[in-house]
Amino acid sequence: MHEKPVVSSDDTSKDIESPGLESQGLVQDKSPEVGERSIHGFKWILTVVAILASTFLFALDTTVVADIQPNIIQSLGGFEKFTWLGSAFVLPSASLVLIWSKAYSLFDIKWLYFAHVAIFEIGSAISGAAPTMDALIVGRAIAGIGGCGMYVGGLTFSVVTTVKERLIYVSLVTPIGGAFAESNVGWRWGFYINLFIFAAVAPVMLFILPSLNFAPTLSPAQKLGRLDWLGFVFFNAWCTCFIMALQFGGTVYD
Repeated sequence: MHEKPVVSSDDTSKDIESPGLESQGLVQDKSPEVGERSIHGFKWILTVVAILASTFLFALDTTVVADIQPNIIQSLGGFEKFTWLGSAFVLPSASLVLIWSKAYSLFDIKWLYFAHVAIFEIGSAISGAAPTMDALIVGRAIAGIGGCGMYVGGLTFSVVTTVKERLIYVSLVTPIGGAFAESNVGWRWGFYINLFIFAAVAPVMLFILPSLNFAPTLSPAQKLGRLDWLGFVFFNAWCTCFIMALQFGGTVYD
């Protein structure tokens, strides 16, 4: 009676992870493992503060408009459009979350993160200086585009921490409503405050924040090809239809 040869787990893994599959791009690139972080001391404190500050700005922008809407309407008019102040921010934030999440697994997260923060600040500047309700809505939409990537990037940067630290840092940020409606500085400072915080943390993002690329061997064209563009189109269409249904089904259109 012949005995069947025993196949070791090492041989099995070699068969599965064949060089041919890797050369064809069918096996995903192994992500760099982050054990102990490379930044320590005061630089690490500045890094955490910069990331949490930008995540705080995104959380603030999701709630601040609800508090300053009466002041905005009194200043700019356009009561029939005020519901778009929230929807213009939420729509790109929701529809772009999947493709931004995938992009952070392919491109250098430092520069992608900084680009999203810059887009968010441009939207905040337009919102704060808006002379009309339409301009304010456009600014809110631009801020939503950058804010979504900024928030996803802040979560992605948790990989530069140790496993024990991640839950602590992620749990520190909670949404906070705006208090500018009750102050004497005016509703525009509900958006201008973002610019001052960005100016304070931008040097940290540029010179201290570590670069991390999960797919360093891929060319930019290959990285763009790995993004799920078809899924993005369908998901974006679904989010748009959902938000539009809520908009046209609100009290303004009753």
